[in-house]
Amino acid sequence: MKKIVLFILILSCAFMAYSITISEKSVSDHQKRISEILSMSNSYRYLKPSTITCQQLINNSWQTVEVDYYSYSNQNISQVLVKHIDQNNNFLPLYRYEFIWQNDRITEYKCYNNFGFDDNMEDWELYVQYNNTFNNLNHIENSEISLYMYGLNAMINYYYTNDRLTELNSRVSNWNDGFEYNKSLYHYNGEKVDTIYTYASTNDTLYTLSQRSLNFYRNDDNSTYEDFQYIVDNSILMSENLLDNLNALLTEDLTQNLVNDSWINESRTLYEYNSQNLRSRITEQVYENNQWNNENVYELFYSELDNKLLTKNETTYSNNQISTQNRYLYDYSVPISDNTLPVSQTINLRAYPNPFNNEMNICINSKNNPEITLSLYNIKGQLLAQKSVNTSKSDKISLSSLLDSKNIGSGIYFLRANDGVTKSSKKILKIK
Repeated sequence: MKKIVLFILILSCAFMAYSITISEKSVSDHQKRISEILSMSNSYRYLKPSTITCQQLINNSWQTVEVDYYSYSNQNISQVLVKHIDQNNNFLPLYRYEFIWQNDRITEYKCYNNFGFDDNMEDWELYVQYNNTFNNLNHIENSEISLYMYGLNAMINYYYTNDRLTELNSRVSNWNDGFEYNKSLYHYNGEKVDTIYTYASTNDTLYTLSQRSLNFYRNDDNSTYEDFQYIVDNSILMSENLLDNLNALLTEDLTQNLVNDSWINESRTLYEYNSQNLRSRITEQVYENNQWNNENVYELFYSELDNKLLTKNETTYSNNQISTQNRYLYDYSVPISDNTLPVSQTINLRAYPNPFNNEMNICINSKNNPEITLSLYNIKGQLLAQKSVNTSKSDKISLSSLLDSKNIGSGIYFLRANDGVTKSSKKILKIK
């Protein structure tokens, strides 16, 4: 579905972090909502909600599971704070996104993770960071992405011919100390992207055609290339089809895989519109057992006064049966000014290598108190080990020392340092 390998990896890792919450939805959901707002073109460029509330249908009752709070500076999104309801019904901060703009373009984008332990607003750790550069036409030229939790990174390069995007290349690191490469070639029919061809490689020399995406438009569509370029320059989530947020009258986006020299259907997205030519229904389907099966269905409802999006209903299917139902409520009533939360920590907690398969070094430094309590929790929040560390003698401790040489299985764990004044957390991953 026009997905670059890197972002599938990022989202799969992020999903593991989010699995400790009450919602089973992927953590990419709020990233998609942010990208949707950032990418709204033409008449939608001024869509600026103050909050988006996610509710899930549980036992025939709509229950709030997450709220996104939007802050703005100079008419641009500066920060998004994501709070969620945990298993104990506590309303806690989970993620925070920060944006740095220049010439109406996002040059830097950061995601911080709070791990959902408590409401300590200073207990954040940098999770993902994007750095974008733009050419002399103010179009995106390359993006450097770092996934700090897992020590992975990628570079994406955009190439233009006659001021049109014609090629997108990515180099993605993997856990085998190597790289994976992808190349997407864009083909146009007049002003519109009609086909995207995707090639894959393991050595950046020999590329193999693996996938294509076909885009179909209504006959009365009058969108231009400039509309598409705006989406390219302003999207933060390249794992999703760039055309999803395009202000164009798309009817179908069909993705096919090349298998034994034949194009085989993989997935498609169908679009329907209301009388104002606003998208009213989006159906995402996968091709299985020689038939199209629904995966996600979205219904969109707008204000009759100004056509602002008010509600988006989402139905997710599994094996042709409804698995979850969510709705997103958009509120524009309370303008939010820039109110950046502090990110600096008085406890500096580092752990390396991360991921690890045998031993890990833990370094701690506190400005408040040299006596620090270091704890280790599993993904369920259960305390596995705890030790008092005097950092005036040494700021380094091994994980085996914290565990008193006990063994732990592969999986996700959380380190927590507490100096009596502030706390700091770090997620670690043990692999086989």
